[in-house]
Amino acid sequence: MTETLQSPIWILETTNYKGVGIALVVVQIPNHIIFHMTDMAGNFDNGIIHPIQRIIFSLRGEIESNILISKEFFDRCPEFPVNNEEIILVNFQKNYCYSTRNVSFFRNENVQKQLPEISNNIWTNRIFKEAKVLMKYNLQIVVNNDRFDFQLDGTGTTNFTQTEIDDFKSKLMVH
Repeated sequence: MTETLQSPIWILETTNYKGVGIALVVVQIPNHIIFHMTDMAGNFDNGIIHPIQRIIFSLRGEIESNILISKEFFDRCPEFPVNNEEIILVNFQKNYCYSTRNVSFFRNENVQKQLPEISNNIWTNRIFKEAKVLMKYNLQIVVNNDRFDFQLDGTGTTNFTQTEIDDFKSKLMVH
């Protein structure tokens, strides 16, 4: 049985911390047994993180992938930030178990040594609690039995409600 799920990917403004540009992307993983089982089996990295990483980098024009993105796409979405950040931080909000996980993609090895706390949820949540939301993309997830595929459903939008923003920001808890 094939099922299609929709979930947002949020792009927030770049934050500068200790002279390092950090981009935040928030990916909400929907409540579905396949994601819970993938996570419980220890396959979150390969099953979820790597495909999302490819989508994010492809949107930024940084790697080729199986996602077809035309020049017209970039012309329609000029507000997608590519600010030569040294870190792209992805906050995965796991709606199937009401928790989060941060993953950092370092674009400079020295920064990884300079900011070892970057993957700490409490630290990063504090940094981005007030960050402005720039764009939302719709992630389409096609679930077919025990397999799932991620792809973008259209282009990004700047049309979203404050309620939508409050929903994902409520999971960026400040401690």
